[in-house]
Amino acid sequence: MKSIISLSSNNWQYLLTLFLGCLLACTMGAFGPIYMNALNRLGFESELTRILGETIDITIFGARLPASSSRLNNTSDLVDKTLYSYFDESITYQHRTYKSGVYLLGYENREIPVEPDFSYTVARGWIQNIKDLSSNSTLLSGSFAISNDTEDLYSAVITKSTQQRFQFEIGQTIELRKSISSKEMVPVKISGVIEPNYQKEKYWANFEMFLDPPPLADTADATPPPGVSVAPDEPPVVLFISEQDFVNYTEGAGHGKLISTMWFAGIDKNSFISDDIQYPKLLAASFERKIKTSLAGSTVYVSSIKGIVLNIEEKATAANISLSVLITSLITSGILLVALAARNLTSSRNPHFTLLKLRGASLSSLLNFYIFEIFVITIIATILAPVIATLLAKLLMNFTGISSASIGIISLITSSPIAWLYSLIVAIIAGFVSSLVSIISLFQAGRKINYARIGSESPSLLQKHFFDGVLGVLGFIAIWYLLFNQRSLGATEQNSSAQFTSMLIPSILLVSIALLFIRLFPMTIRYLSGRSTSIIHLLWILGVSYLCAHMIWQNINNFQTFEILEIFLFVSFTVIGYTITHFKYSQLAYWIFGLLLQSSTIIAFHQLSRLEITPIMQFNLIYLGLLLFLQLIFPFLTLIDSRSPLWISMPLLRLDRGERYYSTLLLLVITSAGLITMASTVGGTFSKLQTDRSWYQNATDIKVTGISKFAQDNAKRLEEKYQSVDGVTNATRVMRINGGVGSVSSEILAIDPVAFASSAWFREDFSGGETENILKRLDLPFNNNTLFVPEGSTKIGMWIKPSRKFNNFFLLVVLQGSEGKSRTISLGSLNHSDWKSMSASIPSTLTHPIELLSIQIHEPGIAKNSKAKRTPGNIYIDRVFVADKNTEEIVIDEMETSRWSPIATTLIAPDYIEITGEEVYSGESSTKYKFGVFANRDVRGIYINNIDSGRFPVIASKYFEQLDGYEINIGFYGTVAGRLTPLVVIDTIDYFPTLYPEKTMFLIGNINHLSRYLNIMSRLESIEPSEVYIDTDTSTESRLGSIIKNISPRGVSVSDITSTLNEIKSGNIHLTGWRLLSITSVVFVIISISIGNYSHLDFLSKNSLSTTALLKALGINNLEIAIINLVEHFFVMGCGLLVGTLVGRQISLLIVTNLTPVGSLNTTSPPIVVTTEWMIMLPAFLVITAIMFVAQLASSIKIYKTDIPSITRIA
Repeated sequence: MKSIISLSSNNWQYLLTLFLGCLLACTMGAFGPIYMNALNRLGFESELTRILGETIDITIFGARLPASSSRLNNTSDLVDKTLYSYFDESITYQHRTYKSGVYLLGYENREIPVEPDFSYTVARGWIQNIKDLSSNSTLLSGSFAISNDTEDLYSAVITKSTQQRFQFEIGQTIELRKSISSKEMVPVKISGVIEPNYQKEKYWANFEMFLDPPPLADTADATPPPGVSVAPDEPPVVLFISEQDFVNYTEGAGHGKLISTMWFAGIDKNSFISDDIQYPKLLAASFERKIKTSLAGSTVYVSSIKGIVLNIEEKATAANISLSVLITSLITSGILLVALAARNLTSSRNPHFTLLKLRGASLSSLLNFYIFEIFVITIIATILAPVIATLLAKLLMNFTGISSASIGIISLITSSPIAWLYSLIVAIIAGFVSSLVSIISLFQAGRKINYARIGSESPSLLQKHFFDGVLGVLGFIAIWYLLFNQRSLGATEQNSSAQFTSMLIPSILLVSIALLFIRLFPMTIRYLSGRSTSIIHLLWILGVSYLCAHMIWQNINNFQTFEILEIFLFVSFTVIGYTITHFKYSQLAYWIFGLLLQSSTIIAFHQLSRLEITPIMQFNLIYLGLLLFLQLIFPFLTLIDSRSPLWISMPLLRLDRGERYYSTLLLLVITSAGLITMASTVGGTFSKLQTDRSWYQNATDIKVTGISKFAQDNAKRLEEKYQSVDGVTNATRVMRINGGVGSVSSEILAIDPVAFASSAWFREDFSGGETENILKRLDLPFNNNTLFVPEGSTKIGMWIKPSRKFNNFFLLVVLQGSEGKSRTISLGSLNHSDWKSMSASIPSTLTHPIELLSIQIHEPGIAKNSKAKRTPGNIYIDRVFVADKNTEEIVIDEMETSRWSPIATTLIAPDYIEITGEEVYSGESSTKYKFGVFANRDVRGIYINNIDSGRFPVIASKYFEQLDGYEINIGFYGTVAGRLTPLVVIDTIDYFPTLYPEKTMFLIGNINHLSRYLNIMSRLESIEPSEVYIDTDTSTESRLGSIIKNISPRGVSVSDITSTLNEIKSGNIHLTGWRLLSITSVVFVIISISIGNYSHLDFLSKNSLSTTALLKALGINNLEIAIINLVEHFFVMGCGLLVGTLVGRQISLLIVTNLTPVGSLNTTSPPIVVTTEWMIMLPAFLVITAIMFVAQLASSIKIYKTDIPSITRIA
């Protein structure tokens, strides 16, 4: 027993290597769940950080309830009680608002009619109470309350914008009625004018939307009560009253009427942070259920808490497979190191165990000793691994750029108990591999010892029993799975077995290809040393067989006799030529004839074959040509080998005959090099993907979105303002609207093609590098049809003759000022049938140059989206004129040219115009406009066609090519912002910044073309750009981002490319975690290779002492022996690194193209571009080379110090 135990101390280097390999593998096993848990928690906290402010906002929309003070009190008490029962001290603020229904408003000079009257519009609005309004706003004039003579008169404050828009005065009384027939009237006296105190940002973040609400045109209250006319684009009046007045209202005039209630609360973010990210989702869901159960009909919104958690879970599921792929590969590398160490350990002990067995030691005692050693090693590794994994996960978290004090080392360990199980499983696998190697070696040691000459070693166990062939088959199955399985590696819909299979595929591929190379490596060595062409035979048979199989498969359904004969002749002559070359190679004439026959057969087949030469066939023919070249140079290799120096021929000879000694190391090196390449490629690809998606999302250096057309600074003014900032090279407006082509919806981006092409970021694969040229095709100039109104003009008109009296028809004209805003003006009713001059004043708000865009007819009483048929007919138009202050008329169009086109209304029976002499007021002809029963969103009329083709050019996504009935350069009618629009697709494009083809088809048009046409048909509200894209001097980008934010109005969103990249990185912490893990894996592999390399060299130096003694006896000095060892070792390691790099690169291509990385927008645009980070790989390989050299140098010094007598004694 003492002899057995002493072996452990004598072989401590190999035991240490075995322990380190097991520890590395177990650490990676435990690291997976710990790291994923850390990333999930860090991602959740990052998402919380991205929410503005320090709170999670809760919004409760109460159902519309019949008004009563008791009901209001009970409802408020119930909400307060529920909030405090769930969040208690975490509540940072709590606000509430009550709002009445919509009323008609009557005031001086704009009374509510007592009988139906449509001659003027009536204002609408409501009364509302907002809690703590007075303490969070600034009183500009008046007071918050006026003492009233009666309780039925309520005091109200209004906003400054409301006061300016409706010209209200303090002390003015407003009457509120539900309808003109309503007997109940709510009197409200204006007591003051306020504006928000924006120092209370959180308060106004909730309530600012109530100060100036948008028009009611697209709401449930759009339709007014009977008997009155309202302006759809006029905002409602909001009268803010005190809480006491609102209570009085609920018990008085408002009693029983429906009122709306809303509550806002802020919860401290930190109260949602937990070791389990499911906790905040469950908490929010429970709160929602409680409120909805207690307050029937209510809606609860908890500031995206559930959305954040679900988003994190989705990204975690998608990232779990990709992270597991890398971690599994690292575990494989660690287990291979265990196998190498176990082989070295058992091989070094074999002579001793054989001696012990001859002395009577039982096999069971030796086996028990091995198992005990491995058991101790695995137990220690199992215990230490989770601790080391936790420290490593915490270290990597520090490099994500997101700090988290709540995620500590103890917290990570306790919240990931499964890490201990994973560590144990990996330890069991490592122990099993080590035991298997040891048991096999132990049984071999019990056999009879055969002393044989060098070169008589039997093949390794894997090769002897064709285990490498089995793994090779698994490798090909893995390739098939990656290439032909429809689900990607990261697909979230995979089941557990599919995910487990996907996780193992890269490791199986790496190991199987490495084993295949190890089997072919000696054959390659024999070829390079000029001893055998067996490798050529194998490769030639595979190449010809595959080519024949491919040709037969490609033509299996349409084979003809001549084609069969052609394939037969090709195979026959190729086989004959190859046979002559190799069986008669000793005779020069036969050898040359065989090579010529092969080459001529390949060339003739390529040039003369009637078969279709596919890319695969062409590649195979090139492959056979390469084999032909290798046959050609083989005699020269034989000649070189016989004359090569000893330091070349000796390493090749030893590598040829000693494959058992380097096979395990070569397996480790190939796998590790492949892993480095995989990590660098996938990590580099994800890093580029983050950058590309940032640019794709932002398009330019700075993007400004959410610009309101109602704001004082609209998009055009902001564009001019931004352009004047130092460092801004270009600013361009963009209009983003919805549309459709047939039944397919689309997103439409209207841009200035020249400005956007010079400012935006594009990639080569978006359109084959032609994106900018394609965009410039949209820059189609307007023709000369434009009609400008001369400066000084105050009135515009024309002569009109309807075909009959249209009592409910009105004539409209659309004008557009210099800022791009259009105004629709009524010229009067068409209730006549003779020629009549119809005119109206030009609005003073329009600034020159002013253009006449359209002449339209309007038939009131039919909703704009109604499918009801309108009244058909026709009108004659002549002499469009303007007049100045002196009433002097100037004719700007005789209406005798074809500059006008009908507005598209329907594809069934479209309107049309013609120049005719049927009815003429003056001149030779007039324009006849015939209109049908259909309208384009209630718009019928004619417009000035500024495009010669009559259709607006657009660029479409590739999906357009799949639509039936639509072709490029063939015009069609599509919908743009709900308006039927004449379009023509001039080209298609794969991708375009800010547009995502995987979500919807997109169109790109010219903003000048589309905005002009759309605003012709927008009587009540203009369609204007809401985004501005800014290109800057690169050196000032970060500074300009803050400047643009400071000069932009409230409510807009400003994002620069740096903040977008940070947002995407923080929004997808799992992608950032992948990159960090890839760098870590490189360090892991360097450590693994270094340990394995040192262990191998130590083992090799001890087991090649007899060879060293023989070489020294033959007169070879120590330096030459060191060079021989160095060349041999570097050749093995170099081949391993080269093959591993090539294999890892190819596997990376398969993996990356099958991964599903999720961005912050959950999109796949732009597509992945495979990128290898050579700046990580090259230093890694240089470090490995340096370590190899140092280890080899240490081994050479050990051999140098050993003399022949010492070697003899050791042997």
